[in-house]
Amino acid sequence: MEVFKELIDGAAGLHSLIEFVGIREEIAFQPAGFPGFHALQETVAVIIVGGGLVEILRDVLETLKPFEEKFKKKIPVIAGGGVFTGMDIANILYAGASGVQMATRFVATHECDASGEFKQAYIDAKEEDVEIIQSPVGMIGRAIRNDFLDEVKAGSKKPIRCLCNCLKPCDPLKAPYCIADALINAQKGNLKNGFAFVGANVFRIKKMVSVKELMEELVSEAEKYFNP
Repeated sequence: MEVFKELIDGAAGLHSLIEFVGIREEIAFQPAGFPGFHALQETVAVIIVGGGLVEILRDVLETLKPFEEKFKKKIPVIAGGGVFTGMDIANILYAGASGVQMATRFVATHECDASGEFKQAYIDAKEEDVEIIQSPVGMIGRAIRNDFLDEVKAGSKKPIRCLCNCLKPCDPLKAPYCIADALINAQKGNLKNGFAFVGANVFRIKKMVSVKELMEELVSEAEKYFNP
C-alpha cells in the first residue's frame, strides 16, 4: 500500500483525484483474499468526472508520472463520465487512458436486470428532464426529475425504515427519504416511490438494444478513429 499512501499525499491538492482516493478506500475494505485485489491495490487509479474529461485526464496522467517512475510500474487510469460513443472512447484512449467506464448506455439493454419501467425512463428522458439533486447523504447526483423528487423538493418527508445506516453521513431522523429504499424501488419499477440516477447523456438514448449490438456499435465507431 506504500504506492497509494504516496499517491494520496502527493496528489492531495488535485481535485480530479478525489474519486481515485475513494476507490482506494473502497479497495482497502475488501475482504482479505478477494481475487485480483492484491494487484489492484497498487495499480489502479480511477477518475469519474463529468465535463472536460480529456483535460482532467491529462492533469491526472501528469500527476501520476513521478509515482510511476519511483515505483517502476504503470498506473492505469480508467476514465469515465459522459462517455457515450465509440468516438468518445477513442478520444479518451488516445489522450492516455487505459480504459473507460460506461454505465448509462448499458442500462437500456435487454440484458440489464433493472425493471422495464426503469429502463423506459431512460429511453423517454429529455435533456430538460435531467437535474442535479442533493441526496440525503450529502452527495450530489444527476437524476431524472419525477413526482417523487418534486415532492421532496417541496418539503415532503418520506417514511424512513432504516435497517443498517448503510451510509455514515445519513441521519435517518433528518433525511427526507431513504436513498437505499428510493433506488431499490426505482430499480424494481416503483418510480412512484423512487427515482433514477442517470448520466448526462441519457437523453441521447432512443431505444433498447442488446449488449452485443451496443458493443459492436462502440467498437465500430472507435475503430474508425484509429483506422480512418
